[in-house]
Amino acid sequence: MLAGAGAGKTRVLCNRLAWLVNGGADPAEVLALTFSAKAAAELRERAEEMIPGSHETLRVTTFHSYALDLVRALGTDRDLAPVLQPVGTEERVLVLLDRLAELELVDRDHDLRTNPVQVVRGFVDRIDRCRDERVDPRRYESWAQAALDGARSSRDAADARREVEFARVFRLHDAWLADLGLEDFGRQITRAIDLLAEHADLLDIARSRARHVLVDEFQDTNHAQAELLYMVSQRSDSLVVVGDDDQGIYRFRGASAKNMADFRLKFPDAPVVRLELNHRSTQSILDAAHAVVEPIVAREPKVLKALPDATGPMPEFWMSPDPAGQARAVAAEILRLAEEGTPYEEMAVLMKAVRTEGRSIVAELEQAGIPHQVHGGTDLFDRREVRLALAWMRAATDPTDSIAHLRVAADPALGLPWAPAAQVVSEAAAAGTHITGPLADLAEGPAARELLEDLGRTAALGAPLDLVRQVLDRTGIRVRVLALGGAEGAARLADLASLERLAREIVESTPGIDAPALVRRLDGLAGVGFRASGGAPERLGVQVMTIHQSKGLEFDAVWVLGLVHFNFPGRDRGRTDIPDALLPEALPRGKDAHEAEQRRLAYVAMTRARRHLYLSAYRAGDNGMGQRPSAFYESARAAVGDPPYLEVGAAPDRAVLDAVAAARARLEDAVNRAAEAGAEGDAATPALVEDAADAARALVAARAEVLAGPVAADPPAPEPRVPRPGLQLSPTDIARYMGCPLAYRFASVDRVPPKWDPNRAIGNSIHAALEACFREGVPEDGADRVIARFAVEMKRRGAAETAVGQQAMDRVRQHVPTYLDRVRKSGVRPVGVERAFSLRVGPHVVHGRIDRIDSHPQGGHQLVDYKSGRAPFRETESGRLVLITYIEGARDAWSIEPRGAVLEYVLDGETRPVSPDGQERAEAMEMVREVADSISAGRFDPTPGWACRTCDFNMICPAQDR
Repeated sequence: MLAGAGAGKTRVLCNRLAWLVNGGADPAEVLALTFSAKAAAELRERAEEMIPGSHETLRVTTFHSYALDLVRALGTDRDLAPVLQPVGTEERVLVLLDRLAELELVDRDHDLRTNPVQVVRGFVDRIDRCRDERVDPRRYESWAQAALDGARSSRDAADARREVEFARVFRLHDAWLADLGLEDFGRQITRAIDLLAEHADLLDIARSRARHVLVDEFQDTNHAQAELLYMVSQRSDSLVVVGDDDQGIYRFRGASAKNMADFRLKFPDAPVVRLELNHRSTQSILDAAHAVVEPIVAREPKVLKALPDATGPMPEFWMSPDPAGQARAVAAEILRLAEEGTPYEEMAVLMKAVRTEGRSIVAELEQAGIPHQVHGGTDLFDRREVRLALAWMRAATDPTDSIAHLRVAADPALGLPWAPAAQVVSEAAAAGTHITGPLADLAEGPAARELLEDLGRTAALGAPLDLVRQVLDRTGIRVRVLALGGAEGAARLADLASLERLAREIVESTPGIDAPALVRRLDGLAGVGFRASGGAPERLGVQVMTIHQSKGLEFDAVWVLGLVHFNFPGRDRGRTDIPDALLPEALPRGKDAHEAEQRRLAYVAMTRARRHLYLSAYRAGDNGMGQRPSAFYESARAAVGDPPYLEVGAAPDRAVLDAVAAARARLEDAVNRAAEAGAEGDAATPALVEDAADAARALVAARAEVLAGPVAADPPAPEPRVPRPGLQLSPTDIARYMGCPLAYRFASVDRVPPKWDPNRAIGNSIHAALEACFREGVPEDGADRVIARFAVEMKRRGAAETAVGQQAMDRVRQHVPTYLDRVRKSGVRPVGVERAFSLRVGPHVVHGRIDRIDSHPQGGHQLVDYKSGRAPFRETESGRLVLITYIEGARDAWSIEPRGAVLEYVLDGETRPVSPDGQERAEAMEMVREVADSISAGRFDPTPGWACRTCDFNMICPAQDR
């Protein structure tokens, strides 16, 4: 059945299921396979309404669940297969991270310095793709070794070594999981296939229980699933597959059309039923969507027709100045549609990636007070309440955990002032003593001490799940979520339920686990980005989600965001996939395949809409770079008469927006105070309720000012420089502040002790080794000395046995001899090592230390700065500023005129020279002064970015709460 979007395939499948059973088919011999558990539940529920009597034996399930049932019923129960527990991606990532050093990773593409979690997750994702295509570790390892043995060039050899390394990871992944009694979900499919292939009697049993087979979303069935399907259905009385290649957005490399072709090759006489009457959208929406997928080569031709009574406005084609303007326009239109009677729950805002594109949308919805739910882009442990609960659990199980205790100190349950709490934590951490007691001493009254002591007692003596429940209830986390009410409260309550459920699953699957071990496991899952989230049990408010998550859903109004060329089709990132030589099938690849996949993605998004469809592009991205509309956007526009762009999203005056935000915050605070007073029976409740009413009127007035439109204003006058007290700073302080002012405050003002990091140990070790070497010039045996000293320093600092430490040792052996040989041949002569300087910048003083000063053979001096991190694609502004500070410091301290500075990325064998002119040096010093003035003024706003995931202070950063 070729079933177009909204053509009623679920209804047809339900009717066929009922028809089979009501016609005499044994329900135990009917097998319906769907893509997701949610789809299976819906199909079963609707079919059961049409079938009289009992239907417990009717099997409506997913491929993975069916495969697991086969292995357990036909293999495990007969002692033909071991009992293995399926686990998700994050648990597998943790298994590999726990034994990372044993993987012996040396390839440059598997660099652990930046983010080991990202490297390991990449391995796991690639293993999953191998499962989908029935590629096992032994076959991969054999092919990779043969490729290495037959390499004809150094580049081919490097590529082959990378594949050999991945193949070893693949093999160890499976072995380590098996040792723990675990398996990944993809292995469930391949284990079932292997079992049936090896035991003909079991295959006969499986086939006898699948006399009638139905498959939903057939276009997204991967190779392994298709192989299992064809095995068990070979002797079936009937086989019906339902699919739409235009909606194939999950299939590996977009091979959705190939599934249809393969089915026809296997069953050339199978009749084809087309479902082309759309029961969802208007004709103009269907025409616009059809125009996007029509150019795809080899697609199944189909033209959807709307119901005669399907009416609605034409799709709108928006053009906003930037993503922020796009978000403002969406929020304003949502409010307009809501006033006309469209329920918030029947509106959806769709995008490719919520994590990167959703921030501005969510901010606008929150500011406008529009109820909404965000799906995707927010891991379970990103949620504010879940992060806080985890901090409480960490503090209860580890009285020396400084970061957790600081997060707990800021919780309203304790309400401790930040500065004294930070001082207490810093002093206790420096002394190596427990933090809980001194923190309790800081609190007023016995309640805080009692709470901390009770939770500590539960962690030490009670059942692990008791600690989770007590943290949620005794600290007031659950009550505060309930007080939120509405869509936000429901979503956050569901996330707390997900945390409890996750903890229960860990306890049940790990007999004898205690509370500290449970908390360490939860903290580990948080660190790898545990993606599972319960979400709210039903739609509450506007749905903000990725296009992939919208599959199978429909809404009255849909916004498809970011329809610019940069996003659609965007760049094919060419990620490392399974080599073609290992694939059991020929799959499309390259630019055309990528574009086809992106066309299908846009088509799915557009066909979620019943009446209102908004396609949105913008003229410039967040970084100011100009953008042009996607060709998909233009094709859809041409299909409905080429209407003009609708210009949207003009920015109101910033001060007006700030006033709205302040009024909203005031209202939230007033409502909470009134609610707390009312709950406690406080006599001041009526006055506080009146304060809340005043705050509500102020918010109405502020929003009215926004709706009045932009306010013209004179250009702002330059802010006068305010005299600031002089500070003592280091170049590292300046760079850290430029990266994130709040991180600077935590590290340098509050003195929050960071967690131990092997990368810091590696950096200190290579500096110590090179310093010892260059104090004697450039000795002939310098490489041996550096390598030996580096090994000693790494062992002393505890990094030698870590995976990243082992990689660093390999890189030192590889690059240091070449580096020292290059220095020797260059003719430079080290004249200073670890030279300290002080540089006055306005009222401030910068104290620094230069790694090396060389006398250059062509005259003058050159400064050298060692780096142990990974060489960036281009130098950062802060990194260049630090080097210029060194140059100015050398000029001021020793009256020399450096020729420039050199960044030596010692572990990569790369060099980056920096030779600033006079104007750049002057501008840099002005920037240093501005940074110092900002620090002196106490400006410590966070600047969220890609580095936040690995930041030492992630848990206590308010910008990371979602």
